[in-house]
Amino acid sequence: MELIWGIRLNEVLLLLKQIGLAILGAAALWGFVFSIRDVRRRQPKNWIIDDWLSMQLFNLFLIGTAISSVAFFASLPTIRALAHEGVAVAATLPEIISTFPLMNGLYIFLILITCLMMLFRVSKEEKFSYLLTPFFAIAFLMAFIMTSLSAWRGALDSVQIFHFMHGFHSIFTLGSVIVLDFLFLISYRSELLKQHVYSLFPAISKVIWAGLSLDFLSVFLISEYFVVTEKFLFVQTVIAILIINGALLSGPIARKMMGSIKDHVHPITANWRRAGNIAGALSITSWITITTVDFFRDLTLNYMELIWLYLGFFTLALVGHLLFEYIESQKGPLTLSNEEIYVVVPVRK
Repeated sequence: MELIWGIRLNEVLLLLKQIGLAILGAAALWGFVFSIRDVRRRQPKNWIIDDWLSMQLFNLFLIGTAISSVAFFASLPTIRALAHEGVAVAATLPEIISTFPLMNGLYIFLILITCLMMLFRVSKEEKFSYLLTPFFAIAFLMAFIMTSLSAWRGALDSVQIFHFMHGFHSIFTLGSVIVLDFLFLISYRSELLKQHVYSLFPAISKVIWAGLSLDFLSVFLISEYFVVTEKFLFVQTVIAILIINGALLSGPIARKMMGSIKDHVHPITANWRRAGNIAGALSITSWITITTVDFFRDLTLNYMELIWLYLGFFTLALVGHLLFEYIESQKGPLTLSNEEIYVVVPVRK
């Protein structure tokens, strides 16, 4: 069923499945990091904050799980082969269908353990807090497998390795970018949260760069299949923007933000905060754009039409950022003193 611009319903569903997997996989990865950090820290104030942040990432994990699960099961009747942007390597229908038994089982198991964790969160908060670390570890491994196995060719050749790497890198790129932006936004009203969140920005940036490198490496495995089209040139343009923006975001912008939490005499200015908003919105828009174009094989838009659409979505993302900050600025400071956090987060004994 074609919707618009050569986009088909099944392509939209499989795209949503991949985006959801990227979100839940990255939320599980970084939720696991925070939950590990809260165990290793000796000062109660520090580990309670990390525990609180891991619980916030559980909320993001739920969103990704819901999007991916609904999209996957809805796509089963409409599945068809898709291709990578500018690369004429499409998984055949039998190759995609061969992964269904495993994918069905993984999705059912993921939904079951997620529902179990939600029950613990409502009825047994202390147990929920204890189980977050192993839960996030298991969920990340499942997401890694599920993003990798978009198709199975029956042989571990270069094309199959390309499918593996081109699938799971989205956890480290798109998913981690969304997590980074999520943490940036929820820390707006608390200096204490900013100290914990901003300190992890360099590590998250390195993982995003590593994910981008994996994507490049996967494409080199099948370089003989390159097909230069307007869509391919558009994606390369977005990647160039992404690299420049990533260098700024992980460089001067990140250093300024981390410096602001160490030196309270010189807090981050409105201009630097705005620069962070622009870079964050541009990063999310770029990664979602690359992932989206990847799934729409017969997109009929030309290069300039794609550029204008990209700029339109970037504008919406930026407005959303600024609107969120305006709403947060109208509220009082989010104080996370030890006493208040003990009420929200069960204390680990």
